Amino acid sequence: MLSLQSIILIVVAYLVGSIPIAYLVGKTVKGIDLRHYGSGNLGGSNVLVHVGKKWFVVCAGFDFLVKGILIAILVDRGFDLGASSGLVGLAAVAGHNWSIYLRFSGGRGLATAIGVLVVLAWRELVILAVMGIIGRFLLRNTALLFFIGIVILPFASLFFKEPLAVTIFTTGLLLLTAIKRLTADGNAPVKDIPIQHILINRLLYDRDIRDNTAWLNRTPKEPR
Repeated sequence: MLSLQSIILIVVAYLVGSIPIAYLVGKTVKGIDLRHYGSGNLGGSNVLVHVGKKWFVVCAGFDFLVKGILIAILVDRGFDLGASSGLVGLAAVAGHNWSIYLRFSGGRGLATAIGVLVVLAWRELVILAVMGIIGRFLLRNTALLFFIGIVILPFASLFFKEPLAVTIFTTGLLLLTAIKRLTADGNAPVKDIPIQHILINRLLYDRDIRDNTAWLNRTPKEPR
């Protein structure tokens, strides 16, 4: 059973994770709602395409440092939560993915998750980083390789005999990622594509269509 302290920290982590920095930057800098541009993702990647490189650094840095590393350090070094620390890390990711401030829309939580892994599970972080590098520079498909990496993480935590908190976090991260990709914040599927193809594309590539460039450069004038 969770202690009161754990419950309070889970709530705090969710509220901090919910801070929609990408949305705020899009509105403040360009006057746009990033949920209606490109991937619709309220994260650094969509900021990079539709707002600019320096604002990508700001958003990705905030998600990584504040939502991820800061929260993980707080629970790992400041409190003796045991296995519950994995749930606190998941709450931060869930807040980013489903922000309470934006009617439960948000990003994909990858930068936040990486920040948590920096503190809680460096070996699993290395695995995810390697998959991301392969996807970025060799296969030009980071979404697929990151997903494969996230699938591997729970098994890696068992192989490395990590604390239960790490297994809880990595298993929960896989579940949150799958749900987020498949539901796509409730956005209507692209027309004229069979639903089974859309679900496969969403799960593996985090988009409804295979053409990544076309997907990232969509605007509100184009059908979603």
